[in-house]
Amino acid sequence: RLPSNLAPTHYNIELRPDIYNGEPPFPFDGSVEIFFTCREDTNQIVINSVGLVIEDGSMEFEPGEGTPSAPEITSYELDPDRDFLFIDLDGDLEVGQNFVLRMRFAGTLNTASLGAGAFWDSYHQDGETHYVVLSQMQANDARRAFPCFDEPAMKATFDLTMVRSADMTALGNGPLVNTEERSVDEFWVADTFDTTPYMSPYLVAFAVIDYPHVETVSENGHLIRVWARAELMPAAEYALSVAGPIMDWLEDYTGQEFPMAKIDHVASPGFSGAMENWGLVHYMESYLLYDEAWSPTYRKIYVASVIAHEVAHQWFGNLVTCEWWDETWLNEGFASAMDYMAL
Repeated sequence: RLPSNLAPTHYNIELRPDIYNGEPPFPFDGSVEIFFTCREDTNQIVINSVGLVIEDGSMEFEPGEGTPSAPEITSYELDPDRDFLFIDLDGDLEVGQNFVLRMRFAGTLNTASLGAGAFWDSYHQDGETHYVVLSQMQANDARRAFPCFDEPAMKATFDLTMVRSADMTALGNGPLVNTEERSVDEFWVADTFDTTPYMSPYLVAFAVIDYPHVETVSENGHLIRVWARAELMPAAEYALSVAGPIMDWLEDYTGQEFPMAKIDHVASPGFSGAMENWGLVHYMESYLLYDEAWSPTYRKIYVASVIAHEVAHQWFGNLVTCEWWDETWLNEGFASAMDYMAL
């Protein structure tokens, strides 16, 4: 486990997955800016990173708010056996001081079968292969997408920017707040999403997709969208019809308002299971989609139960989080109880 001498407070993350040149493997690159506070004096920063190449000369270390100066970085080293990135300094960080660490990095998108960190998925339609990008950070795979303090107790807020082609749609945990062109030929577009609540890094989520969607607004005023492949959109209507009432019930039952303006439910062919990322829930298609024309009747109850379970996690697991993975049973127990009660 990571030392407890540093505590992250905020991340600025930018990722650019490139799925537009031929066939996999597909590369991605990005940058991260980590704001943190020192809890115990130390002359070394230890964070998590796996499978990422740090760009030479890109690492910067600066004082943060209220801190007059910062020591210089003398060296850094990756420890692949423990998933650690060690950054050595020429002086001490002192208790109560704030700092900012920046770097650029590159990696390769994982496959959907691995489903770890940032990964690509695909489907066939009208004789063509379509590629999309998804994320799966739980339990400890945020470190495969960006260097971070990748432990559930090390919560922070996150600002995410996804760079995509102009003909795709990007999603993040929060609602879209800005879009800008990033290339003179208008190919690359950067979408920035609203700052997340204070949350664990395993809840950071994104998607770069070409799926259509259906949407509604819950009685309590939250935008709810369901995304799926175009040919499966008729099967998305049922999920849309139950997601809003489930969220309203959980808000009323807990007395705690959902802290985001929207929640997206995304079905993808290669995704395994379902993942309760705050504001952006990923599903395998059979867990989210139901069409009475071809789905068995029991799937109607099952789909509603899965949606209720993942929405319940927005409170039980996301808002209130266990300190370590050996207590995950508590998150799952509460979510399972809530999914039965909500239905």
